[in-house]
Amino acid sequence: MPLERLGSPPGISFFRCPACERQFTLMPGKALVERWLGPLSLVLYDVIFEERPQDRAEEMGRRIFQGRMSAFPYEALGRLLEEIRIELSAPSQVVRDILDCRASEEDLREYLRRLADEIERRLETSRGPRP
Repeated sequence: MPLERLGSPPGISFFRCPACERQFTLMPGKALVERWLGPLSLVLYDVIFEERPQDRAEEMGRRIFQGRMSAFPYEALGRLLEEIRIELSAPSQVVRDILDCRASEEDLREYLRRLADEIERRLETSRGPRP
């Protein structure tokens, strides 16, 4: 399905997928990536300058789970987890390019994996034991 082009300032192009509603950015010399304020961009923002973001995954998972990141209310954590898992299982972009992060692509993907594991662990713990 072709992407819909959205209004964009000079030097950058914005697109939207009509099927899934995700939005994307295309800048000169770069590949298509998730647009700012998408779930991956928001979880990458606090580690943009980190060389080893995976070392902060547990802390970030705790902050997200405790509601210290208003972009992710408790009700949205399942969807956030799903978005991260989709990107990890079927890579569709260079996540490093979403925010021009300092860390390597490999380290950022490891951060996302650990972050997703931490969020999932906290969600399971908060639901209590299963019968």
